[in-house]
Amino acid sequence: MQQTFSDWLDKPMKEITRDMVKQRHRKRGKESEARANNAMRVLRALFNFAEDEYKSQDGKFLFPDNPVARVSRAKAWYRVDPRRRIVKSSELPRWWRAVNSLESEVFRDYFQFLLLTGLRRERVAKARIRSSSVPANPSS
Repeated sequence: MQQTFSDWLDKPMKEITRDMVKQRHRKRGKESEARANNAMRVLRALFNFAEDEYKSQDGKFLFPDNPVARVSRAKAWYRVDPRRRIVKSSELPRWWRAVNSLESEVFRDYFQFLLLTGLRRERVAKARIRSSSVPANPSS
């Protein structure tokens, strides 16, 4: 929000138009297409929240039209391929040392678990330990 919409932060949402959104998406896309898309996703989410949350005194929606829909209707979303980076076997010792030097045990375990299992990061981030597999007395 600070990077893409700093000049809009004090602007009432009702004043943000479809044309403004389209122009801002295009302008931000010249710097980074991925960040332009992400900024519009955040803005769209804010408008979706406001649409459901805020109504006028007579019960009408204050934001019946999300201006970010203009980007979708114009098919202006940038195609951004996901980044893919593979640690080569020759880089593994250096990678392992770097991960082991992290202060946070959680991050160390997370990165090592990713590498050793090959699971997707989203899957590992959501993983939970089953209570039946945790000893009743961890010190024993």
